[in-house]
Amino acid sequence: MEKKKWLGILCCCMIFNFSVCILFGMAKERKINGWLYDTTEKILSAYGEEQGETDILRKYGVEKSDFSPISMALEITGICLLNGILFFSVSWYDKKKQSEKLREMERYCEDILSDRETLQLHDNEEGEASILKNKVYDITMLLREKNAYLEESKCELEKFLADISHQLKTPITSLHMANELLRMDLPQEKKDLFLDNMQKDMMKIEWLVKGILNLAKLDSRTLTLKKEEILVKDLIAEVEDRFCALCEITGSIIEKNGKENSKAWCDFRWTKEGICNIVKNAIEHGATKVKISWEENYIYTKISIWDNGEGIDEEDLPHIFERFYKSKNAKEDSVGLGLAFTKSIVKHQGGDIEVHSEKQKGTEFVLKFFAVY
Repeated sequence: MEKKKWLGILCCCMIFNFSVCILFGMAKERKINGWLYDTTEKILSAYGEEQGETDILRKYGVEKSDFSPISMALEITGICLLNGILFFSVSWYDKKKQSEKLREMERYCEDILSDRETLQLHDNEEGEASILKNKVYDITMLLREKNAYLEESKCELEKFLADISHQLKTPITSLHMANELLRMDLPQEKKDLFLDNMQKDMMKIEWLVKGILNLAKLDSRTLTLKKEEILVKDLIAEVEDRFCALCEITGSIIEKNGKENSKAWCDFRWTKEGICNIVKNAIEHGATKVKISWEENYIYTKISIWDNGEGIDEEDLPHIFERFYKSKNAKEDSVGLGLAFTKSIVKHQGGDIEVHSEKQKGTEFVLKFFAVY
């Protein structure tokens, strides 16, 4: 539109200049006619044929009034008026187009406010109005994307709070019941049993609260993960030490396989917590053997945790990293935060995690930590 506007102005200027040229040409012609008149009059006078000025001018198709200042002024005024009308027409047309675009944007904004889906404003023309239209379009799209994200976040928050309430409801109810029973006159053995159950419920609540806080810190990025070069064998050794007592009770064994000098770029403490969640789940689901292997290349370090447990159902496999998700074979006291936390730990370090499982044959988790150069 801007190009058309300036093209119109250029045309008007050309017309104006052309008109001025015509004006000067007409003035020049009148000057020549005047010279012819004077010359003719002298010739006729020499032959004794006296005639009036008017007769001689009329003979050549010219009136004496054509040379008067008033006539010249009227002609100049007419030419200027013509150019003025042309300029006014161009300006009026341009203003009309701008007004139409503003009204279009006004209607569009009204549609946005009334939630009517009419995203057909984007155009590829030039000019300030078109730039403004495109900016309105871009802002509208950005606001809609943010609104959709907020709606999704709101739904996730509602689900998250509902899951927390559900997880807390059972142990809190159990604590209330045990507290009421302890007020009764019961044998000491019964009281000791209730106290043990209360201790378990409090530990479950503590684990749940810690898990929620850690996930919240990861989401808000207030939990600082310090990526540094570590020896993988040291990391896995501490994981193995964590489960020495549990392996003694269950009879499970943990095998390690990897090079002594293999390194990985990750946060030692929190990566250990993530791997411990995987090993803990494996042992709790009947695995008698857990094999942790690792290998390093120029791109990443891969840590694989395989177990010979009962495996994961195919329908549960896509959901095991979801918060508070509990599979069919999950224990009653399972919270469903461990694997979600592990995935968040790996992802926040720029790594990757995947799982492969087959029912009654076992499960394998693969963690990849990419090298930093």
